[in-house]
Order: sequence, then C-alpha cells, then structure tokens
Amino acid sequence: MEIFVVEDFKCPNCDNMVSASFSSSKFNKNTFDYGNMGVRYEYEVDSFPLQCTVCSHQFTVSGSFWEYPEGAFETSDLKVD
Repeated sequence: MEIFVVEDFKCPNCDNMVSASFSSSKFNKNTFDYGNMGVRYEYEVDSFPLQCTVCSHQFTVSGSFWEYPEGAFETSDLKVD
C-alpha cells in the first residue's frame, strides 16, 4: 500500500516555507523493526531536490520517513541538507 507524506521546509536562502510531497512508491522500502501491529518500514530519502517558489534557490532534503502500522504514516526525520 502506498503512503504519502507532505512536509514543509524552510528555504535556506530566504526562509520561505516550501512544501514537498513524498510517495512511498518512489523510495526504497526497508524493514526497520517489528511492533505490536506488524512490520515497521523505513523509506530513505537521499538528496531530494526542491526549489523555493519565492527566490528560486535550489536545495535538497534527506532523511527517512516510516510506515507503521502497514499503510499508515508514522513519523519522519527529513531535514534540509
């Protein structure tokens, strides 16, 4: 089952908030661990490109987001590189 994550990131150039959407189908799925409700999956994001809608500055974000229980977004640690 595909999950979607929407996160906001502050442009490092002008501090404008830039929204980004992440789909689990576009990232590698790794088994992270097991909990009471089944498998917890981790999706690793490596240098995902973004562009500020105000100043056009290009930057990247990296980190992970997790699916737990299956089909549900749990949390993320995505940050501007």
